[in-house]
Amino acid sequence: MAGIVALGVAYVFSQFYRSFLAILVPNLKADLGITAEALSQASGAFFMAFALMQFVVGAGLDKYGPKRTVSFLLGVFATSGAGLFSMANSGEMVIASMILLGAGCSGVLMSSVYIYAHTFNPMRFALYASILVGIGTTGNIIGATPLALAVETFGWRDTLRGLSAATLLIASILFILVKDPPVTEEDEAVNPAMKGFRGTLQILKMRTLWVIFPILFVHYGVAAGARGLWVSPYFEDVFNLSIREIGTVTFYMSIAMVIGTWMYGPLDKLLNTRKWIIFTGTFLMMLCCAVLAYDIQPSYTVAVIAFVGIGFLGMGFPVVMAHGKSFVRPSMMGRGVTLLNFFSMGGAATMQFITGKVYDSAPDSITGYQNVMIFYVCIMCVALFAYLFSKDAKPHHMSSA
Repeated sequence: MAGIVALGVAYVFSQFYRSFLAILVPNLKADLGITAEALSQASGAFFMAFALMQFVVGAGLDKYGPKRTVSFLLGVFATSGAGLFSMANSGEMVIASMILLGAGCSGVLMSSVYIYAHTFNPMRFALYASILVGIGTTGNIIGATPLALAVETFGWRDTLRGLSAATLLIASILFILVKDPPVTEEDEAVNPAMKGFRGTLQILKMRTLWVIFPILFVHYGVAAGARGLWVSPYFEDVFNLSIREIGTVTFYMSIAMVIGTWMYGPLDKLLNTRKWIIFTGTFLMMLCCAVLAYDIQPSYTVAVIAFVGIGFLGMGFPVVMAHGKSFVRPSMMGRGVTLLNFFSMGGAATMQFITGKVYDSAPDSITGYQNVMIFYVCIMCVALFAYLFSKDAKPHHMSSA
């Protein structure tokens, strides 16, 4: 239990690092002269490194276990990334820092999911995963007003130095407290060659997952992009808010993301469906984006509600994960959940890069934000259409473990 708690704390750090850049936008623009497109590339670099590392994490979980995998990645890469960020003097150094942070944070959630999948009743997987994600999503809250206050008080460089030291501390605690789940007979019977990338390729061939991958690609990616990148410059340019006022808006959005995660968690067991929970949530999130796309300069209240709605509705990742995981054998769970996570984080990364280009190609900033929302609406339409053909995985039809 102590190891699970420690992983929850580590996931707070993971969520913080994927969203803290939004608060630092004014400081980085002023001190380093970084453009909005460069910041989108930095944010995208975090998610791309995170996504690509899923293949390494999956093999590591099945071969070495979560204890060594998560503590090594967080302690070496994430600690180095935060330290390098504190010394950044150019956009290139910021991007390099975000790559290290993405690689370092890549194993936290999947190590927790791996332990859950090998320990708990599969009917309750989405609930337990949602609780963990909900706790971790408080990192978004810390990365809002509290971070803004810390930056105002200590400066962004000293703040990052402190975070680097704290990251190393939690990595050390993970190595001490996390316990690997026991090896089962099915695990021992698996061909050693299948514990590497060949096993991942075998899972990738499962056609039942092909129509789930698109919704994984966009569901969290839209919320992550809105919270981690666009909310800050949007309210700065459209409403001329200060960094503290922006921190308040991101705080509201972050609270909504925590509540959204906890709301999604029990719904699959309550409604006995996973597919239609995610379909409905993604559709409503698309409507929130459509509001911002339709009204080029909405009222402040409408804009806040729309961003808060995106944050609330875009936190169904544990339910999507439970949907896809239900088709993967327990002996291949490490590679299975990390492959699913690859599409989720890969989607977030890809959309960060693309939306940066979309924004930069517009004649002015207001039109740029509108075009970004139009892009979000279009890509969610495509994913929802594909998801219609997916096979539902109803919790009450699954055997208990």
